Amino acid sequence: PARSVIEQSLDCILEEDGLVAREGRVKDPRANQERFGVHARGHHDTTESNPADRSFPGEHRTGRRRMLVECDFELQGRLFPQGSGPITLSRMELLPEEMPRRERYKLLIGCIVPRPIAFVSTISPDGRPNLAPFSFFNGIAGEPMTLLFCPSNMPDGSEKDTLRNCKPRAEGGTGEFVVCAATEEYARQMAACAEVLPYGESEWDLAGLERAPSTRVKPARVALSPWAFECETLQVVRLNPGVEGGGNVVIGRVVHIHVADDLVDAKMHVDPDRLRAIGRMGGFTYAKTRERFDMPPNREALRLPPQT
Repeated sequence: PARSVIEQSLDCILEEDGLVAREGRVKDPRANQERFGVHARGHHDTTESNPADRSFPGEHRTGRRRMLVECDFELQGRLFPQGSGPITLSRMELLPEEMPRRERYKLLIGCIVPRPIAFVSTISPDGRPNLAPFSFFNGIAGEPMTLLFCPSNMPDGSEKDTLRNCKPRAEGGTGEFVVCAATEEYARQMAACAEVLPYGESEWDLAGLERAPSTRVKPARVALSPWAFECETLQVVRLNPGVEGGGNVVIGRVVHIHVADDLVDAKMHVDPDRLRAIGRMGGFTYAKTRERFDMPPNREALRLPPQT
């Protein structure tokens, strides 16, 4: 079918910016398309047969990956300055089993953001301390008060020191750990504790962090941390034992809590400005939590104006 005036106009805009060569072929498919304000009305599926064939407006990738190439565009942005949106011109459908493990991991950490960081303190059965950050971390429930974090396997398939230490006593560990906050104040020291050290060497000493005694478990807590959850390990779920990057889920029950006096009010509301927590993005990028907005739950949220 003949190309619409709107589609031809979009080509002109992209060509102006050096993004399109000729016949609508994409020169840089990863360019920031959302500034053109294009909204997709529909799509059709294509399967790549030639990696060099990159037809506007989507990017084709090698392998058995389908591109959903959007068509029938409504131009906003530079064509219609009153338009709104960010938009997406195309998307891929991927099969995890056909992707290399590292690509799957990069998608996880790049899409699931920002991630809270558990700064986990453990101690080996013979009394050697360990401290490490984990960004696959979250709370589970308030009844019982439980949380989880996920230490993946080492490159040789063995357990990380944290898992080796905190797994249940029946499995050779101590069955205890402490989760501390990750904040702006000691962000550098927290990141340094990701260093791979020989088993038994102390990340506490490497980072120069001061320890404070816990109350009901043996591992120490970070003295600077505005909160700390002392935990007993309930269960370890192993998704791929002995395999590089295999996932493990450590589920812990909180048995004691430390909170700075000025961090919470009488109703146990935490002051985020005092907490100054940081979160993990993709790669080596972190996020601060200083920019926030309030929004009511349920249908009430729909009464608010769109976020800009």
